[in-house]
Amino acid sequence: MNKTFFILVAAQIVVLFDIAVTQTVKADEQPVTGELSPSADSVVFQHSTLSAVRDQVPDNESAPVSSPEEMTIKRNDATGYMARILADSSVRTAKGSSVSANGPDESVVIARNGGTVVMQECNIAKEGFSSDISDSRFNGRNATVLGNNSTIQLTDSSISSTGEGATAVFSTANATITVEHVLISTFEDSSGGLYANHGGTINAQDVSISTQGQHSAALRCSYGEGFIFINGAQLNTTGNASPCIYSSGVIKASNVVGMAVGSEIAVVEGKNAVILERAELTGRVNNGIMLYQNADDETANGVASFTAKDSILTNLSEGPMFFVTNTRADIYLENTKLNSNSEILLRSAAGKWGAEGRNGGNTTLNCVNQELRGQITADNLSTVTLNLKGNSRFQGTFNGNFSAREANISLEKNAVWSLTGNARVDSLLDEDPSLSNISSYGFNIYYNENRCPQFEGKIIPLPGGGKLEPQVFY
Repeated sequence: MNKTFFILVAAQIVVLFDIAVTQTVKADEQPVTGELSPSADSVVFQHSTLSAVRDQVPDNESAPVSSPEEMTIKRNDATGYMARILADSSVRTAKGSSVSANGPDESVVIARNGGTVVMQECNIAKEGFSSDISDSRFNGRNATVLGNNSTIQLTDSSISSTGEGATAVFSTANATITVEHVLISTFEDSSGGLYANHGGTINAQDVSISTQGQHSAALRCSYGEGFIFINGAQLNTTGNASPCIYSSGVIKASNVVGMAVGSEIAVVEGKNAVILERAELTGRVNNGIMLYQNADDETANGVASFTAKDSILTNLSEGPMFFVTNTRADIYLENTKLNSNSEILLRSAAGKWGAEGRNGGNTTLNCVNQELRGQITADNLSTVTLNLKGNSRFQGTFNGNFSAREANISLEKNAVWSLTGNARVDSLLDEDPSLSNISSYGFNIYYNENRCPQFEGKIIPLPGGGKLEPQVFY
């Protein structure tokens, strides 16, 4: 699709809400074909500064957490769900059609029980609210397009929804959904863009996703391992608790640009992952990136993982760039620019999730050829490890308030640490035995004598007038 098509499709979405659609496919009808005007070849998206929405921060703030009732909903096979196009152990196709569903709990498209749906050059519109929001979030009730143990292909099309609990595309129960050259817009709460869980997979390319409701992430894996792989996208959300990306599964996003006006850039829950490559994303509320576990026992739920390569991440909130709580977390950064309103680069600490007294964060931050600025902190329930590799540069304080349960740092020979305050470490490993890659600027590093035998308990001068000084840690 060319740029003219992109604009015209957006206009068509608005028209769908004002007039009846020109052609509706019912569940018992044969596949339909028709002309979609205008025709197109591909969608080309350009990176944007997104300046038009930077002043739209909502007053209300809340973290995107799951309620206990949501977690008790049973997984189903979509039996009993209604749809205009239904492929139940069958194959349905549509081309050049406008298809809508207006009733509560009525999807536009459902494929289940091994069914297949193929749609090309279609306008897909959903109205009507869900009668059970928890079931919508867990199983896809009232989703605009739902795949359950099935296969769906959507190309050169538009999807819009104006009902609560009307996620645009939902893949569950090992379904596979392919989305290419598609424009997605949702307007109500609990109505995200692309959602996957319970082994569901979404493969997407050249898509634009805009959501306006609360709890409506552009990309989300939740409540069981789902997978989203996306290349080339705009991801814009305006609602509270609606990050660009929320992962309780695996989400890999490449060549994406976007903003979350009412939430973080990304949230990783539990032993799951977000992987960004060549991404340019902004968050405005709470933190930049959050990694957490909603359960009581963080040690039983694996490691939360966040990776960013060759990207630009901007945190316009007052919270830290990275916040880790009630989980073990691995963060990997490579050649990624970090812009932040906060002086705190990383905070590993207890929050409102988990059992009090054992809900700290345990964070490892690995950096390769990475520039870092700010404070890295941890509370007395938490640990933090910083590994500076390649030509990484860190300008900041490390456990500067001396509060971490454990704090460790390592530097490869060409890495550089420039102190902006005193630091206390349990272990300090430096491939440069002369410590010439540490610029102290008059500040001191206090090390655990029991964990750093290579320093032999000595006070060692550092470049810049500071010193490396032993302390006994208890």
